Amino acid sequence: MKFTCEKSALSEAVMSAMRAVSLKSTIEALEGILVAAENGAVSVTGYDLESGICTTIEAAVEQEGRVVLGARTLSEMVRKLPEGDVSVYTDDKLVTQIRCGLSESSLMGIDAGEYPDLPQVQGKATLKLSFEALRNIVRRTAFAVAVTDARPILTGVLLTARGDGITAVAGDGFRLGLAREKLLGGPAEQVSVVVPGKSMSEIGKIIRETDEELTLDLSDKHLRMSRGNVTFVCRLLEGDFINYESVIPAETSTETVVDTALLIDSIERASVVINEKMRSPIILRFEETGVGVSCVSSLGKVIDRVHAVTKGPELELGVNNRYILDALKACETQGVRVCMQSSLSPMMILPLEGDDFLFIVVPMRYKTE
Repeated sequence: MKFTCEKSALSEAVMSAMRAVSLKSTIEALEGILVAAENGAVSVTGYDLESGICTTIEAAVEQEGRVVLGARTLSEMVRKLPEGDVSVYTDDKLVTQIRCGLSESSLMGIDAGEYPDLPQVQGKATLKLSFEALRNIVRRTAFAVAVTDARPILTGVLLTARGDGITAVAGDGFRLGLAREKLLGGPAEQVSVVVPGKSMSEIGKIIRETDEELTLDLSDKHLRMSRGNVTFVCRLLEGDFINYESVIPAETSTETVVDTALLIDSIERASVVINEKMRSPIILRFEETGVGVSCVSSLGKVIDRVHAVTKGPELELGVNNRYILDALKACETQGVRVCMQSSLSPMMILPLEGDDFLFIVVPMRYKTE
């Protein structure tokens, strides 16, 4: 194998592949990155059997071939090269030489035949959507997935698509995030899959604001996301997702309209005195003309307030500061509606108009002074 390419392109491709490399595997090849020079281009792939990233870059290919190179060593070598064109040559014994300017390095490769192919993803559905739609789905759901495997299905995001619409939902039993977006193209019949939360977050890192159209291909066991020269593949979670609709309150008695940024700032000020071991709650008191925000702990006490408009009975409840901040920051709207039925019922955070998103935070019990 022999090719020449730009250092910046190779470095970016290697760093992307690194995010899908298994650094501790019983299969030696999976601790490496597959570099393949074929059909006038070079592809760089990382794969850990759960997810994989492949980036194709422009290159002058003199001799086609494939080799697996140690991920850590390759990434460090390429990252520290000077700017300019990089020449890569692999001989019959898999020794790979990397030259750039006055720098020359070499490392021993592994037979590419030992590297598993990325799964073929086809047969179930193909979804077309914009960068903004996919970005919103990731931002408004990935933060709410469960971080433990007590209920594995809750470590994923449920995607349900039909026609020109897609709904994404994630919840860990203490909070829930729901996003609705338009599709540029979707299936005639309803399709549902559960994507690992880690994979959804990875998709959020891969997509770019310049992407005009993104493609999600679905099979029974895998998802493939394609954007330009980058392909991401992941294994889907198996099992039935929770009946999330039963968690959404059917009725609420109190509704508050408040500026999102002001409420975030107030909660962050009150969070300064939270004792991480005891996880003191943030106390929110919804009144006719404002929201009282306070926190009391062994470290101190903060009392704050933001202007707001409340309709219905005044309510007071305690919440986990991180849960409500995650939800508010995912809104990305100037104002929100906060709806509740009682001090012990789930709190809903909604847009001022429409139904683009819905967040639920379960209150914490706390002792009153």
